[in-house]
Amino acid sequence: MSRHAAARGLMSNHVPLDVFRKIATISVQIPKRFALLFALAIFFTSGFAALLYQVIWQRLLGIFSGVDLYSVTIIVAAYMAGLGCGSLAGGYLADRLSRGANLLLFALAEFSVVSL
Repeated sequence: MSRHAAARGLMSNHVPLDVFRKIATISVQIPKRFALLFALAIFFTSGFAALLYQVIWQRLLGIFSGVDLYSVTIIVAAYMAGLGCGSLAGGYLADRLSRGANLLLFALAEFSVVSL
């Protein structure tokens, strides 16, 4: 194939720039209802995982100190303190960041909890 044919985009492994421009302008329209259900599913899963961690911590602490009023109080207090501190820090950051950055920060926080 000649050099001129390659410059015009006639090579078999060459994709013309117009194709990339068309792909770049395509926007995917996600219905708001689907987006809302997806977000609710993520929040439900997140809350379920947090409560599951609380139960697991309670069982593990029960092995060492027994299941009594004090061990349950320690776990519930630590869980509530974590919720409060996370809400305080999250609210502070949410006021100062964009929506996309908030979502990314939430995803990073969730992945960091999962990695524990």
